[in-house]
Amino acid sequence: MMSFKCPTARKQLIARWMRFQQKDLPFIYFGSKLFKGKGKKEHFEQIVDRMRGKLVGWKKRLLSTGGCLIPIKHVLAAISLYMLTVSEPLRNVLCQLEKVMSAFFWVEMDGRDKRHWTKWSNLCKPTHENRLGLCELDDIAKAFGCKLWWKLRSSD
Repeated sequence: MMSFKCPTARKQLIARWMRFQQKDLPFIYFGSKLFKGKGKKEHFEQIVDRMRGKLVGWKKRLLSTGGCLIPIKHVLAAISLYMLTVSEPLRNVLCQLEKVMSAFFWVEMDGRDKRHWTKWSNLCKPTHENRLGLCELDDIAKAFGCKLWWKLRSSD
């Protein structure tokens, strides 16, 4: 990424010398879409689709409730964590991601939906409170925002 004030000839020279391609925003970098300004819903659709794509490969009928918890904690949460470190998603995108995880956790059995015994937000509490120890994505987004603010504030 280069400044828009940089002359085109200089951009081409740098790109040729460094052996990289010059692209306009938005573009995908390590699986996350980089964009300028406030995020839009379409900037985050790829992440939601990627998360849904991971679920298609897993045989939901063969996993127990505890078996569904492992992929949610380790695979699906990792996809969203990486996105949260790179950008600040919209609240409705975070809700979509949590809805995908919730739908996977409360899987269908024999063609009918399993009963939802509690709200997803109740499951996203520590295990010492007799919950599942999942993290709410909104809280993680706020934590990464605070971390970025602290790094910018404390750097010289």
